[in-house]
Amino acid sequence: SEEVRERAPVVVVERPGASPAQPPDGWRWTRVEIPAIEESSTDLRARAVDGRPLDYLVTREVAEWIETHGLYRPRR
Repeated sequence: SEEVRERAPVVVVERPGASPAQPPDGWRWTRVEIPAIEESSTDLRARAVDGRPLDYLVTREVAEWIETHGLYRPRR
């Protein structure tokens, strides 16, 4: 809606080397480039299994969820 367009700018997050995104016409927007972090889900799971930190690789909430629910821990 027009009210949403006026109140909520679009934030376009781009990785280095990616093709520039074009937000929809009529929206205010800001382009943010994030650093390239070569990390795969396999690597993240291995870090969690080994007890290595996930800081800066996942959000605090995701790291807490993994810890709270015992995800990626070896089965006993």
